[in-house]
Amino acid sequence: MTRLSENRVSLAAPSTVLAATPWICSGQLTASAVISDGPCRFGAILVEIDDTGQDSVITAYDSPTTDTTGDEVLGIFTANLVAKQDSKLYVFPLPGVECALGLYVTVSGDCKVYVYYK
Repeated sequence: MTRLSENRVSLAAPSTVLAATPWICSGQLTASAVISDGPCRFGAILVEIDDTGQDSVITAYDSPTTDTTGDEVLGIFTANLVAKQDSKLYVFPLPGVECALGLYVTVSGDCKVYVYYK
C-alpha cells in the first residue's frame, strides 16, 4: 500500500497525474512558517519587498517542523528589489522539488512571501 498525500495523490504517481494537480498558495507570509507538515512538491515562491533596505532572505527547508537541524536546504532566495514596485518570482521546473518530509520557510527582512506547493 502506498502512502497518500493530503490531496490523495501518491508521490509515486505518474508525472501526468502530478502535473494535473493544482498548485496551492500558502497565502501571504511575513514571518517564518511551516507550509506543509508532510510530503509535498515545492513549485514556486513569490517575494514582494515592503521596505527600501533590500535585505530580505527567504530559506526553504525539507522539514515538517521549525527545527531544521540536519534538514536539507531546498533554496535560499534573496530579492534585490525596489520597495512596493517590484516582485520576484522563483519557479522550479515541473513537477517541482520533492519535499520528502515537509516544507518549512524562514523569512527575514520586510517582505511578503507566497509559496506555491502541491
